[in-house]
Amino acid sequence: MTRKPSIPMTPSALPKQRSPEETVLPCRPEGFQGYCEWYDALPAELQTKRKPRVTEFLGAVEWAWSPMHGRYSAHYLSWHRRHWGLWMACPDPDDPMGQGEWDWQLYGWARRRSESWEAAAAWLLVDAWQSEEDNGSLGRFSFVAEAGAFSAVGLNALADEIWPRPCGDHQRSA
Repeated sequence: MTRKPSIPMTPSALPKQRSPEETVLPCRPEGFQGYCEWYDALPAELQTKRKPRVTEFLGAVEWAWSPMHGRYSAHYLSWHRRHWGLWMACPDPDDPMGQGEWDWQLYGWARRRSESWEAAAAWLLVDAWQSEEDNGSLGRFSFVAEAGAFSAVGLNALADEIWPRPCGDHQRSA
């Protein structure tokens, strides 16, 4: 069963964003390459209009550009015989009454080899964010809205792979 994300409504509902302890990312598996579905062709095995039945909730991040413009993305990992799937759930824009409807879309994918699901999830998320960044449509998220398989500190460490913080920034995610 796929877990439904929740949107924090107060700052106290947010997970701890930073930690002085060092977070060790899984090593990138040799030959691993993740793709963003928005820019790269999708394998036939992953072409579906339905959300997956079984996933691992990785965490949710939010971009808060202004009070009226933002993006909330909850990320999930699914697995198939030959591929990993990175799913994104966002509040449904066609649900103006806020009934809790979610818009699910396949966000990224990678070929499955012998890597662990943790390494696949980490580097698939990094590669999908990097692809969006390379296409000029994304910057670093504003905050981690909800922790999942990755803690808020871990998600910030993944983001540091794309958007490094200055060396003098003591708020750096480790």
